[in-house]
Amino acid sequence: EMNDKHCHKDDAPSNRNDSGVIEAHSIDPAEELVKKAKAFHSKHDLKNAKETSQRALQIQTRELGKDNPVIAGTLDFIALVFLDEGNFNEALDKLNRALAIR
Repeated sequence: EMNDKHCHKDDAPSNRNDSGVIEAHSIDPAEELVKKAKAFHSKHDLKNAKETSQRALQIQTRELGKDNPVIAGTLDFIALVFLDEGNFNEALDKLNRALAIR
């Protein structure tokens, strides 16, 4: 009986940790990419800001679905980068997609 309880105590936290790791992996890489993209943008490195945020968008779309509010925020940021490039049509497209989600 003592051994059973001991095993259950060991099992429960490791199961929780495993599920925690899986959940973290599904979103964290995209969040990290968005942070990097914002850092590039703050240094006026628009090429890397755009590429990095678009990679984040691909991951978010795959992991969360195309209508998740998180994606609207990423689209807003990508629109800002396009605006800074002077690419108004692309910026408008991204903003419209973000609005459709919200």
